Amino acid sequence: IMRAQIYMRQKDYIKAESELMSVYDRKELHKGNYRYRSQVSQKSRILLADLSIRLDRPAKVVTKYFDEAVEFAINDKSRKEIGFAAIDYRIKSGELDEKYST
Repeated sequence: IMRAQIYMRQKDYIKAESELMSVYDRKELHKGNYRYRSQVSQKSRILLADLSIRLDRPAKVVTKYFDEAVEFAINDKSRKEIGFAAIDYRIKSGELDEKYST
């Protein structure tokens, strides 16, 4: 996670994504004691959402990462913070307007 954050600050998004995907794909981090104790799963998904925004990826990809991050949140405060970040993104990207205008 720390290496990915450094790469993101350096705007080396390919290396950052590679680091984050290595965490994202490690199944043992998503179960048992590691699931909530380390919060790696939550942090990696939040950073992947941020990276996807920076790389101008489709809104579905960004919201998928935010939704997954909520699943790994340790408490209500974290869930709400992630939810607010997702809503903020949807408003700024115009996706929220499209979803509710129909």
